[in-house]
Amino acid sequence: MPHFNIYNKSSEDMSETADNSVDIVIFAPPYNINTPYDDIEDSDFKGFEEYKNLLNKIIKESARVLKDGGIFLNESADTICSGSKMIALSGLIQKLCLENGLSLQSRNINFMNSKEGIELTDMEHNWSDNYYTEEDAHSVCHQWLLFKKGQTKFDFDNNKVFYVDYPSDEDGHPCPFSPEHIKIFLNITNFKSGMKVLEPFMGTARMGEEVIKRGGEYIGYELAEKHFKTAENRLSSIA
Repeated sequence: MPHFNIYNKSSEDMSETADNSVDIVIFAPPYNINTPYDDIEDSDFKGFEEYKNLLNKIIKESARVLKDGGIFLNESADTICSGSKMIALSGLIQKLCLENGLSLQSRNINFMNSKEGIELTDMEHNWSDNYYTEEDAHSVCHQWLLFKKGQTKFDFDNNKVFYVDYPSDEDGHPCPFSPEHIKIFLNITNFKSGMKVLEPFMGTARMGEEVIKRGGEYIGYELAEKHFKTAENRLSSIA
């Protein structure tokens, strides 16, 4: 049995992955703030309805492939400014998850730029030093929302605040997970050896590398050919 299956295509259609076959989905979506993503034309600047429909399609597919009781972990900025619209992104994702049979279980937050427990402004992401923006941008406060498929019991005992920076990536990906992110995500989703983990936005598969090393199976979807090839090389070297 292979340790991984990865696909160089959009996760809007994950028909290669069977219904009710995945234990964990880790969902870290694009922000639609006109940031070029490799050589994919217009990949990050859509109208609001088109962007919402993209998220909904992928969340719907994720819910389809999840086992009953399977975990969906959203990792996203709390808020984005996209084409002059302010969007409560984590709230929108929560709404779409609930509509697709995924029930919210816990909410954690991460300040990706902070000092002594205080959220700092982020000049690199178009925020002024007075904490406002007039350009496309995303907040430095990220929400980590954990849902379960078909689970209606609410459990908010494990809410925490994290202070984890998002590193630059030697592979050239704009939004990599750090080793600390990967460890936290696998811990809060209760990952165990033998589980199957899916990423609809795989990037260079640093998450997949750790899943395989811990004895799990990995499925990933990635639109950019350059990042897909990096992921393929990374996973092939350990599987």
